[in-house]
Amino acid sequence: MKKIIFIILIFVASGVQAGNDPRTENYGGIELLFSPSTRASGMGEAGVSHVHAKSFYFNPGSLGLFALENKITASGFPKKAEYIAGITYYNATGSILFQKANSDSRFLFALGGNYSIINIGPFAETSYESPGGTGRFYTLKLKNYNGTFSVGYINRLQSGAGITVKFIRESFFDYSINGTAFDIGFLARYPIVADNSNLYFTPTFGAAISNLGSDIESDYFGMIDYLRPLRPSSTITKLPKRKSVGLSFEFGINSGSEEDESFAVISILPTYELTKLMDHDWYPVYGFEIGLANAFYYRVGKNKGVSIGWTDENSTKGYSFSSSGLFKLLQSDSSTKSTRSGINKFFTDKISIEYSYANSVIMKSYHEILLTFQI
Repeated sequence: MKKIIFIILIFVASGVQAGNDPRTENYGGIELLFSPSTRASGMGEAGVSHVHAKSFYFNPGSLGLFALENKITASGFPKKAEYIAGITYYNATGSILFQKANSDSRFLFALGGNYSIINIGPFAETSYESPGGTGRFYTLKLKNYNGTFSVGYINRLQSGAGITVKFIRESFFDYSINGTAFDIGFLARYPIVADNSNLYFTPTFGAAISNLGSDIESDYFGMIDYLRPLRPSSTITKLPKRKSVGLSFEFGINSGSEEDESFAVISILPTYELTKLMDHDWYPVYGFEIGLANAFYYRVGKNKGVSIGWTDENSTKGYSFSSSGLFKLLQSDSSTKSTRSGINKFFTDKISIEYSYANSVIMKSYHEILLTFQI
């Protein structure tokens, strides 16, 4: 049974392609590869080149531009995400976004935090004396704590840069290890609004390097003699470094109101990214999203290459509903921020609750609740 656990870890961590020998891979920290964003997961894991509540996990530079309005966000999974091979994943994320403005430009500052835990198991312990099981069960627990700081600068060109510090803790049997990783990222976009028209177009470029840091001392692998024949050098594992660059081209029709300029009647977001994971070759990631009235979004995506699993091609899809967009639809056509009041203003302009769902070839279900409060 221990061998089964080890094989699961190797394939999940390394994204082994056909023809590769998993024994030659020597990576740990697989919890750093799981996406906490249902939106990105629905778009083929594309996240480095567009801005949303959890895009800072893919690109810490995006969080500063997410702070165009002073707000606080919090999100979590109402139930654990389910993957193949009995893997479950839970995530909670929060951010505080604030800005400093002057007549010509403004700086945006953002703090974000993320916590996730992955469970693999439980697995029954067996021995030569008790091949049917000793009665003891173990679960491999992989925890990830993140803190992100990002700064955005808004002028005609909107740009942001950020850094993320990650602390990881892995425990299995009576052993545990700890490690530290870092992300750096940059994102720039150039909003274009057509004259005398409600049409808009926003090309965006993003680049990030994730999971930089020293090798991890994986003592528990070395202590389990059963695994040593499979992986003689397994006491030292590399962090799963990821490099990503991408372009997205959001376009659509906004409300035409200067007060509600962020309200899009329809938005379309195609994105194309290139990712290099560990020692594998660069592979493409395709994502597409369509949104209606800031209330409903539908997403599809695909990545062709190394992914978190056994498949070389992973197709994804997802959708979400937002309460603020739904309440805005219920208002009169002439309603604006300055004319709304009472409960309508609270649920339209102050607070938003968004439910998102995604699945893919390797991910059975992925549910998320996002709460946003304007301050």
